[in-house]
Amino acid sequence: MGARGDNNEYLDIVMAVCEGPISNFHTVYFNDIPSTDARFENLHDIRKYWGTDDQAADSLLVSNQPGWTTNHRLRGVAYLGIWLKWDQNTFSGGLPAITVDTDGQKVFDPRDSTTKFSNNPALCIRDYLTNTRYGRGIPADMIDDDYFQSAANYCDENVTVGGVVQKRYTCDGIIDVDGDAMANMNNLLSSCRGMLVFSGGRYRLIIDKPGVATFAFTENNITGSWNISLGTKKNMFNRIRGRFFNPEKSWAMDIAVVDSADLRAQDNGVVLEKQIDLPFTANINTTKQITTISLNQSRQQIVCQFTAFLAGLRCEVGDVVTITHSTPGWSAKKFRVLDISLKNDDEVIVAAREYADSVYDFGTIAVSDSAPDTNL
Repeated sequence: MGARGDNNEYLDIVMAVCEGPISNFHTVYFNDIPSTDARFENLHDIRKYWGTDDQAADSLLVSNQPGWTTNHRLRGVAYLGIWLKWDQNTFSGGLPAITVDTDGQKVFDPRDSTTKFSNNPALCIRDYLTNTRYGRGIPADMIDDDYFQSAANYCDENVTVGGVVQKRYTCDGIIDVDGDAMANMNNLLSSCRGMLVFSGGRYRLIIDKPGVATFAFTENNITGSWNISLGTKKNMFNRIRGRFFNPEKSWAMDIAVVDSADLRAQDNGVVLEKQIDLPFTANINTTKQITTISLNQSRQQIVCQFTAFLAGLRCEVGDVVTITHSTPGWSAKKFRVLDISLKNDDEVIVAAREYADSVYDFGTIAVSDSAPDTNL
């Protein structure tokens, strides 16, 4: 910042916003009031720079601020050049808090090979993985774009939530490029209930969604070594509070509560509550959608591990499979594969979690456990 004018009545401000290039700045606010409001007429000027690598320095700053030269181009940084003119009535509280609504970083879309703004979670996750400036710098040939394209299409599908038709999942948040990379990735994945898998030398994005069983584990291919966890009330819930950023409240943190009286009745009236953070979700209906699925899934707690013949490699992490076996008393019970590892004796170790189609019914929270734990 730098003052100028005969009485220092003008203040030049450089407001760095984010990595560029971006596609657009939208509304700029002074103390949460749009800068276009009549009270600010003739008291400000705003120049917008998208953060391209070839952008020039702001000519007004070069002319008016001795320390600002043509070399101050802020290449790769999306920023606003602003001047404010002092007015006792308008700025009586001093320098206003300046905020701006903006579209984020342009990202590559492997579906059409274009680079443009998108809040599609799959594309944002892919960008963070591959970007060499602020991301992980993973080579593009290590990204399985078939999986990312499938995930992107699923996120773009229209769904009806709370009577509103909208995209299934969007990614609206801020990455701290100096923060922990794993935490950043988990935050991004939370926006679409995604899972990042490294398989066959490439990264795959798998969305937790309804699926058809692709493989049947039976006593003909399961060799044993059962390890079965039935879960506890510690991980079983009948109420979930989802924290998200609400654009209707100036992007303040807000909470959406999903509560099931039916499940609480099954729990003898005891409130079993959990809070989940959704830092890349900015829509109350999407928050309720995600928390409802999480609530439903908390009732499907069985996790099992067993060994199987190499035929088990026909399925992959994220696949839905059926298990039929007399030991746990299961008959074509559905599970989702969580992990597959190869042993040194031509067998595989499979870990899977109980699966039910009804988990993904977010139209109602009056749900119950629809997948019996055993037939015994």
